[in-house]
Amino acid sequence: MLGLSLLGEAELKNALIIGAAAIGLSGCALTGGSADFSTADCPDRPATNIVFWWETPALQPGEAVTLTPYYTERPGMMEALPPACVTGASLSPKGAASLGRDELGGLVVTIDDNAPTGPVRIEATYARAGSVRAHVNVYDAAAAPLTGRWRQEDSACAAQGAEPIRELIFEGDGEFSVTWTPFETYKDYWGRYTYDPASGALTLEPESGNQIPGDIKNGTVVLSEDGATLTLETASFGTPRTSRRCTAPFVRGR
Repeated sequence: MLGLSLLGEAELKNALIIGAAAIGLSGCALTGGSADFSTADCPDRPATNIVFWWETPALQPGEAVTLTPYYTERPGMMEALPPACVTGASLSPKGAASLGRDELGGLVVTIDDNAPTGPVRIEATYARAGSVRAHVNVYDAAAAPLTGRWRQEDSACAAQGAEPIRELIFEGDGEFSVTWTPFETYKDYWGRYTYDPASGALTLEPESGNQIPGDIKNGTVVLSEDGATLTLETASFGTPRTSRRCTAPFVRGR
């Protein structure tokens, strides 16, 4: 997940939370860490090639993300830019999140405790370039407990002579993707899903992809009580082209 930095409670204490829907700098100087930072030193890059992340972050109320800018001409090639070069931003809908600065001058978006589920849209300004648009998805963990990144352990699948799914992503807005061998932004297939926590029923609706198995199957899954392990019962993400399907449980991972 490119440029994504989730902050815990301890880190948030080090951020100056402004508590407004927009923030900007009127001068050129900004203190970032132990040294003064001037936006005049920001690399001159076109705003159309600046991103904060490739995959939209899914955040719960109270969580935060730093708008870390990267310059890229194609996936897999990126140049980290100074966080303090993001000189301001506006958020919508109003009241869903607030803005602040961390110790390095990075702009921090904090989701309000009472924020509704759905997208929070961000329009940020990169010094000497222009607007950079992005968004995050706010979700309710009780209603969408599968949200996050999952993977099967290589060793468990090797014992079956099978290929692990190394990147399974469930989004809080009902989207999902499956990738056996992640590379840059490559995914094998993606679509939408529904999950019923009460029955464990998982319904998959693939929409497109580079490799869509013919044996994808809706069915049931078991989410462990601590939410750390996902086991397939009758549901299946299908079989990859060049290997056997692995039946090992999924664990949460980056």
